[in-house]
Amino acid sequence: MVSKLLALEAYPSLRDLDFRILRGGVELNMRHHRWVPLEDIARFARVDVETASFRLGKLDDWGGLLSGGATSAT
Repeated sequence: MVSKLLALEAYPSLRDLDFRILRGGVELNMRHHRWVPLEDIARFARVDVETASFRLGKLDDWGGLLSGGATSAT
């Protein structure tokens, strides 16, 4: 239940670019790649690699909140 409430809080923060990155850059390209290259995501979203990387980082941060845990880089 908590994750649903957090999702409702995060949703208004998402921008059109976030949806473009998730839908086209990641989801649609997963049929061609196990791990979608950042360059492909950036090309689909029509942004530079740095912007795509930044937005993916923000989405990952929200994903950690939504799943109820923190992501760790160990």
